[in-house]
Amino acid sequence: MAQSKRTFNKAKLERDLDDRIVPQGTYRDALNISIDTSEDANVGVIENMKGNELISNQSILGLSSSTNPNAKVIGSYSHPEENKIYYFVTGDNTDGIFEYDITNNAINTLLLDSTKPIVSQKVTFTFTMAGVTGSISQNGVINLLAGKGSAVAVTPRFPANTSGSTKSVKIPVKVRVPRGYANYKSSGAYVTGSITASQVSLTAPTPTTASATNVSLTTATLNGELDNDDVNVTSQGFFFGYKSASNTALTVSELTSGGSGIVRSTVTSTGVNNDFNKDVTGIPNSKLVSFVAIATNSVGQGVATNVLTFTTSAAPVAPAANRPYANRLYIHPVVGPDLGTGITTNDSKQIGYGNIIKSDNRIYFTVFGFNASTGLYTDQAVIMDNTPATGGVDDRIQVTANASGPATLTLSNSNSFAISSGDIRFSGFNSAALGSQTAGMYTITATGLAGGTVANFTPATLQVKIGSPSATTFTSTIQPAFAKTGTGTTPFLSQSGSGDYAYNEGGSRTSFSNIGIGPMESGNKGIAIIPFSNTTGTFDTFSGFDATKVAVSISGKTAGTDYDYYIFDTCPVIYGTTPGIMIEADPNVLNDGTTSVTHTVTITYNY
Repeated sequence: MAQSKRTFNKAKLERDLDDRIVPQGTYRDALNISIDTSEDANVGVIENMKGNELISNQSILGLSSSTNPNAKVIGSYSHPEENKIYYFVTGDNTDGIFEYDITNNAINTLLLDSTKPIVSQKVTFTFTMAGVTGSISQNGVINLLAGKGSAVAVTPRFPANTSGSTKSVKIPVKVRVPRGYANYKSSGAYVTGSITASQVSLTAPTPTTASATNVSLTTATLNGELDNDDVNVTSQGFFFGYKSASNTALTVSELTSGGSGIVRSTVTSTGVNNDFNKDVTGIPNSKLVSFVAIATNSVGQGVATNVLTFTTSAAPVAPAANRPYANRLYIHPVVGPDLGTGITTNDSKQIGYGNIIKSDNRIYFTVFGFNASTGLYTDQAVIMDNTPATGGVDDRIQVTANASGPATLTLSNSNSFAISSGDIRFSGFNSAALGSQTAGMYTITATGLAGGTVANFTPATLQVKIGSPSATTFTSTIQPAFAKTGTGTTPFLSQSGSGDYAYNEGGSRTSFSNIGIGPMESGNKGIAIIPFSNTTGTFDTFSGFDATKVAVSISGKTAGTDYDYYIFDTCPVIYGTTPGIMIEADPNVLNDGTTSVTHTVTITYNY
């Protein structure tokens, strides 16, 4: 008999026409096919679907005819994404929901509901059927999971593992028999067995080295981080070091063990934190330093794998020493009679401190200068008070009063300095009493006598405030503060006394508040002299003093703009044997327009 072959190449079902006239390539109906189409398309691709496959010989509770007569499927649901089918079964004894895993060809029971006791149940629940798995935490806590039944560890927990390596541990387990099995009992029945699980160990910490901060000339802050928090860290710190003869980075091994030419140390931070740090000191200038973070617990010490470096700052380059100007006169207050019961030769001529008007209402000042700018005092002072020999040159200084004040200021010995035999360094001057003077601002001027050796020196002026004039005046109080770098002793303000005069009386080793410039009107400059020592505070010789190693600064001020400073190798003060600093400024400029300000002058000696 002839065969009739038809194709389905139009992928179309035709249900409107009579069966006898359905066109070639179409069908009236189709089963076990899948039509795949794109969105909004009205045609597509047809594929044959696989047929059913019988899964038999399953002795599963709820499916077996022996345990659940007349069992049949009353519904199913496919889950293609997971390659699983879920089907619903009813029978004479049990209803249930089952899952068929296509990939593993396995049937899993999800839910059973027995309508009556299964007296004839032949399936006995075993420990293997429970499918127990488990794990053990480092501190010994046991976690169990059972595929069927309820699993409980016979041993509540194990000791913490601090061996440093993972252990394989056998866990005794009992599983309660689920309902529906032959060995199920309502009062409780268990099957027992054991499983093997891994218990991780507490490990040594794993710190990480972080960048150093606050790096300076000789110090830095080392930083580290702790990566694994729960490791019971007991201490944290750093290995750090450097090569004494070069600037080459160190390895972890060199930091931990040292070696020839390596300077290394271990430091411990305070407390235990995830972020930790430690300040280190005493590092040489311009030195490449390597460091690595470490942390310790009961297992051992963990050393970071990353070594970091930093380089300390270079030692400051000493500026060229600022020297006093050559061939220039300076006027400065003297010690005055405030320290004694009356006027003495020394009181009236030695460079001192404080106001130019002393407690006896007289003016006390002196004049000095240099014929070279080396900063030396000894053998460089050219101001003499001796009357020259016959035919010699008069090298005295003339002092006058500027008449620009409210009245001419009357000064005793106004023609020249009083003679003090044998003294070739300074001469002194004291005024008449000021009680008869009109209140106002006066200017004292010092010049060289015509034809004398000081005739070509730049004159010096100093403004004096008498009484309470209406003009605004400005005062700068200079507060010395001494510092040093290197290994030397921090310098300090010189002080001493002898006979009926003293210097820096009532002062201290590091500070003194009576060194002042002013009071004077805006536009006038004055000077303050600060002698310093490096031994006992007296006017001892500063051994090895080097003016190029001195740095002078006033906070918030700019040298050469707000003030000037000059360095003496030997300071022109009472004893004249120690170095000194001279600050010259217009108090109005230095104070930024404020009438009275105390300025800290930091004097740093880099040795």
